[in-house]
Amino acid sequence: MSGQEDKGNAPLPARFEPQYERVTLHDLNLRVVVADPSYTQCDGSQPRCSACYDRQQDCEYTQAESNRKRHTNAYINALEARVASLEKQLAQRNGDPGTPDSAKNSSNCDHEEVAFVSTTQASQPDQNNTTSEEDMDDLANALGCFTLGEIGELRYFGASSNFSIIHNHAIKVPSSIQARNRGIEAANNMPDFITPSDEMRDQLLEIFWRWQNSWQYIVPRELFVRDLYVEKNGRYCTPSLMAAILAMSSRYSPRLELRTDPDDANTAGEAFAAQAKTMLHYECEAPTTSTVQATALLGLYWATIDNEGLGFMYIGMATRMAMNLGLHCDCSPYASKGLVSDDDVEARNVTFWGVYVLDKFYCLGMGRPASIQEYNITTTKPKGLVQHSPLLSDHHLQYHHAILLLHRPFFQLLNPGKNAIAYDPEGGDIHSKSCRESAVKMSRILQIFRKNYTIRNIPVSAVHPAFTAAIIHLLHIKSSGNNGRSEVMRCLYICVKSLYEMNVNWNWANRSIRAILSLAREWDIDIWAHGLAQEINEESRRQFERYEMDDLVVFHDQGAEGSFEHVYSLDDIFESWTYDQCFGESSLDFFV
Repeated sequence: MSGQEDKGNAPLPARFEPQYERVTLHDLNLRVVVADPSYTQCDGSQPRCSACYDRQQDCEYTQAESNRKRHTNAYINALEARVASLEKQLAQRNGDPGTPDSAKNSSNCDHEEVAFVSTTQASQPDQNNTTSEEDMDDLANALGCFTLGEIGELRYFGASSNFSIIHNHAIKVPSSIQARNRGIEAANNMPDFITPSDEMRDQLLEIFWRWQNSWQYIVPRELFVRDLYVEKNGRYCTPSLMAAILAMSSRYSPRLELRTDPDDANTAGEAFAAQAKTMLHYECEAPTTSTVQATALLGLYWATIDNEGLGFMYIGMATRMAMNLGLHCDCSPYASKGLVSDDDVEARNVTFWGVYVLDKFYCLGMGRPASIQEYNITTTKPKGLVQHSPLLSDHHLQYHHAILLLHRPFFQLLNPGKNAIAYDPEGGDIHSKSCRESAVKMSRILQIFRKNYTIRNIPVSAVHPAFTAAIIHLLHIKSSGNNGRSEVMRCLYICVKSLYEMNVNWNWANRSIRAILSLAREWDIDIWAHGLAQEINEESRRQFERYEMDDLVVFHDQGAEGSFEHVYSLDDIFESWTYDQCFGESSLDFFV
């Protein structure tokens, strides 16, 4: 492009030199000369404007001014000042006190604009960089503050509470020690209260650290173990937290003494969960960080026994208590002043992010909105996180689960709508291809986990991903019309078999199994045709049958001959309603 350069403009630094000659504001005010006698307004595209490109003409400028009205200098100056201010704030936030890019590029503007930006920068005092941290502290103080409880735990109060303007950290809060003692006393008075032996306790703790806490990191192991065996002051290892951990770990253990009914694996950990529930009833009046951990774990426990309503409530309680303690806020300034220890800061960070992840996973499995919003979070990630290669995400079960949930709503069979598309078994579109590949990889991950660790050791969070992958495999078989032996059918077997193996530890898996069987019948897919039944062990089969029988409610409508009619499962009725919401009106109608 050939154009007239402004003589007053200084040359660009080397690293800012563009590939083509820069078009100045003066040039943009001109009109392009084309072969057509009429003049065409230039849109500034490089190396040729759109008009010249469409006509396959060279782009040239006439020196005659157009009649287009130019913005006033005051308007342009205001925009330049705004951009310079924003870039300066961004540079300061990123730890770079250098000159904003707008100031560096100001040499390419007209004389008036260069003078204005220079004057604006000259008017900025140098002490802005030194006072930015103080300004941030002032802003933080205006937004909220912490107060200290009797044992040093923090309580958070926002600006609207008015407590943030009171500079006395001794605002009275309920006694956490008294609340804890009342809970312990109530638990000790329970008729079925049990105290585990040291051997059982240590074994269950080892299970917890190895299989559960490594998946959902909620309890800082070092602080907990040090308090349990060395300090024994009850700050990081409390009776309620211990009971919640033992209840969760009991789900992994095959020991019959951990079950209230030796023949029913779903009763494992019931006694510990009852004790934790009793103690938390009192501790919720004055929660601590350990209370949040115990509540979150107990909420996860309720999910394992397929009581998602109670579990959802407990997860919500954990998030509310976390907000009450200000776990979502950065408290490092209080640590630097000696008001809280570095261990407390780390325990708070671990607890908050553990509850955050658990809240997301739980609400994802239930299809409900999460409790914690990201814009409220100012705390940092826990220390000691090992940096992994980004390539490892391809081997994460939750990563591929997220891919399925992102692309699945576009398929017509699963989400009827005017913008829905048919699933393509060949992967002709990005949604079908992504779902097919991720579902296959999830099946392989489950197979690898079974081979190396057995499915009995997989956490309850794997139930929903396996369920979702099985739905995609069913969709693929339904769309392709191939019910024979294939890779997809083999992957479906892996998911169904894994869910059956999970149901010994996680009763929640039985609900997924029943939904898969119902959908397979609806789509005329025989998942038992190639020997799947022979691969399911007897214990898993009994657990599923017991789950079906426990949910069976008989409605007695005795006829003339004394026969009973209308034998329905309430859960089946609910499942048919939810199924109708998800898959359309073609689902089973239990009321016909």
